[in-house]
Amino acid sequence: MVIFVVLGLVIAGVMLAPDLVIRVKARNRSNEEQTLTRLHDGLVRTMEKTQSIPATTNWSTAILPFVGQDQTEVQQVFPGFPSDANTARVFLIDPGLPSGLLPYDQAPGGLSGMQTNLLGTYARALLVSSTKRSLTLPVSSGTPGSNMFSSIWNWVFDPTTKSPPAAFPAAWSGYGEFLHVKRVNLANQFHRVTMNHLAYGVGETSAATNTVNISTLVYFLRGTRLWLARTDGTLARIHVVNRDVSFDFGALSGPVAWFKFVETSGTVATNSGSLGASANGVYANSVTLNVAGPRAPAYSGYASNNTAASFDGANDYILGTNNLMNNFTAFTIAGWINPAAASLNNQDLFGQLDIAGFVFTTAGKLELHCNSTKKLHYFYPYGAGAWHHIAGVGDGANMYIYVDGVEVANRNAAVSGYGSNSNPFNIGGKVFTSGNYFNGLIDQVVVYDRALSAAEVTQLYGGALP
Repeated sequence: MVIFVVLGLVIAGVMLAPDLVIRVKARNRSNEEQTLTRLHDGLVRTMEKTQSIPATTNWSTAILPFVGQDQTEVQQVFPGFPSDANTARVFLIDPGLPSGLLPYDQAPGGLSGMQTNLLGTYARALLVSSTKRSLTLPVSSGTPGSNMFSSIWNWVFDPTTKSPPAAFPAAWSGYGEFLHVKRVNLANQFHRVTMNHLAYGVGETSAATNTVNISTLVYFLRGTRLWLARTDGTLARIHVVNRDVSFDFGALSGPVAWFKFVETSGTVATNSGSLGASANGVYANSVTLNVAGPRAPAYSGYASNNTAASFDGANDYILGTNNLMNNFTAFTIAGWINPAAASLNNQDLFGQLDIAGFVFTTAGKLELHCNSTKKLHYFYPYGAGAWHHIAGVGDGANMYIYVDGVEVANRNAAVSGYGSNSNPFNIGGKVFTSGNYFNGLIDQVVVYDRALSAAEVTQLYGGALP
């Protein structure tokens, strides 16, 4: 009787064994498919949170903080066999992607140069694994041949034939059910951000230091935090990139007066600012025209043939428009100067008397006057024969002096307005007194009816109008 029972159990075991094997294989396949999905999602989160794309050499460590698994669990299909090379998961990069692009760490300017290949056809990666311990996976982490990569990328498992990818060796014939593939389209991780008339920064805690004055397209990784400000430095919003988006905060007002000194003859100093010809000036007493101003390559923001005006220190000056700066509640005046002599005593530069103006007083002291009573000074440390950019700003509460785009002096100077009078805005002399004529060169004089931010002054120094 016992013999019959044992025999029955053996027969039952033989009959059930194939079904058990099928169930184990199905369970392993299901578990591995779920794990690859989790690793794929962890890779995507890695790119979003770190604004970087790992390479084949560091992919497993890069995703650890985002998958809730340890290193062995990420690398091995069967963690209980950590040295099993056959079932180690691999990360493959499309060989059509130029080498050296990964790892990719996002810069404030987004994708540039060769990096734009990360938007192209070959911006692809694969997570590949095997659940058959006795069969060697024919690829390892890295960049395989194009035929092998395309074969795996395009492969679709057929449960009837169980065929592996066409490029796999013959040993894999009929074993496709043990292969697991997860596709990663790297191009899909980037979004188009179009920006205009703003400043921006990138990161968790970042100042908006990148100024954009013309429509500019930048590609950022999903999850990038953007700090967006107006061009005057005022923070407008913080935005996390999760789709294609466009920002245009509108252009702030340009200069009301802008004297570029492009004339080669005549007496008209043309105003290129918003007031146009109504604010033209007059070259008085034979101001010398068509002399070299700040030029490229030494001054990259200017043309290689940029010109300036030369003042003799005796009686040359530009007679400007009366009332130019009347009723300003804020202002910016700026320009390039190049003294002809080291002695800078009592020389007027540009401005409107009792509104705002620059002058050299005794011992080369550069002074900004405004509202007839407020003064701010800076001891000019430069000698003769060198170009330097000076800017004076009043915002109704404070005064600032900038030299070569850098703030060098400031003070509290609260006013309700900067006044009005019938005085002209002169250049090179007769700003404060009739005898204070400047000896040297002047170029690119601008007048704004608003206070430029520090970033905008730096931009102006670089040769671009805010």
